[in-house]
Amino acid sequence: FGTGHHASTRLALRLLADAVTEGDAVVDVGTGTGVLAIAACRLGARSVLAVDTKSDVVTNARENVAQNGTGDCVTVREGSIEAVPEAPVGVIAANITRDTLLDLLSALRARLAEDGALILSGLLTSDRPQMLDALTDHGLPPDEEATENGWWAVRARPQGKSAE
Repeated sequence: FGTGHHASTRLALRLLADAVTEGDAVVDVGTGTGVLAIAACRLGARSVLAVDTKSDVVTNARENVAQNGTGDCVTVREGSIEAVPEAPVGVIAANITRDTLLDLLSALRARLAEDGALILSGLLTSDRPQMLDALTDHGLPPDEEATENGWWAVRARPQGKSAE
């Protein structure tokens, strides 16, 4: 996980590539190694806040951010969604487990700009129906889905918004 070698990371990167626009503020929840945060920076994000609940993971992510020369763009904090300010951001990415994503969905939606994109990965294809229902319940219809080797990822946008 977190290196780009795992299908869930590749899926999130694919969806992220089409979601980040120049100058976006991005949040990476459950950052792990920081690969999504680093990628968002390289895709033109103005700032990326990466959070994770494990202190050793935060240390590793900070090292990876520094090694990739993205320290001016990426901030890594220990914590979960409570470590993310409530100001709306353009893109939120979360490559974590289904149950955690379901628990965080309301808070993720609350921090997403009305023209933003939410990218969820770390999901099995069997999680798709439950996640689609939850996204719909939160006014976040999917605008793109991707699958690879039994893994599924989705990009959703607030009701009434779609990719251009």
